[in-house]
Amino acid sequence: GVVLSSRGAPRIIDRTAQDLQQWQTGCNPQEVAAVADALGVGDGAAEWRVEIAMDGVMAHIDGRWQEAKVATMLVRRLEAQAEEPTLGAVLARRYVGVLGSAEDLVARITQVIREAGWERISIGEILGDGAAWIWTVADAHVPGVRQTLDSYHLSEHLYAFAQLLYPHEPAGAKAWVEQNMGAFLTDRLGDVLSALKRMRPWETAVRKALAQLIGDVERNRSR
Repeated sequence: GVVLSSRGAPRIIDRTAQDLQQWQTGCNPQEVAAVADALGVGDGAAEWRVEIAMDGVMAHIDGRWQEAKVATMLVRRLEAQAEEPTLGAVLARRYVGVLGSAEDLVARITQVIREAGWERISIGEILGDGAAWIWTVADAHVPGVRQTLDSYHLSEHLYAFAQLLYPHEPAGAKAWVEQNMGAFLTDRLGDVLSALKRMRPWETAVRKALAQLIGDVERNRSR
């Protein structure tokens, strides 16, 4: 495996941040032009929307680890009458972060959307890891907009529990996660919840993790 020292990790993070900033600076003018051209055409066969994904992360800033709130914003073009389900095309994206409250992040998102000229595009989806503050922000600022628990964070929750459930069977843990992820992605959440509630683990740590997983799923079952 890869071993990182406490000094090495911040250096890698700093270099990655610098590379990302340079890349975004180069892409921004092209993306602004692409969105402006597309909106100017007024293609009635397409649907436009802004998607916002929010998360809380630990970042090494000013010589120490601090909690930051971050967001990714995408402008997506979807075919209005696509013959098959499609993810559409991403025309532009922006990344923001703040060392502050959820409301500080909302203010920064609003500012970036205005500066990018995306005010005419409706916000169509909010994605999150299940943290309550994300859904609170969505309810307050974009009520009625679809809220989605993203599959990456969902799989993280499942893997964390599976490793306790199958501590010496990596293949068993992997198979369990894949089975349950498949059920989630095909709208069989009720089946997953029923199966989880039927489990009766003996170990205290597994019982606590199971209760937390059930709670996470139930809180986000409409997402």
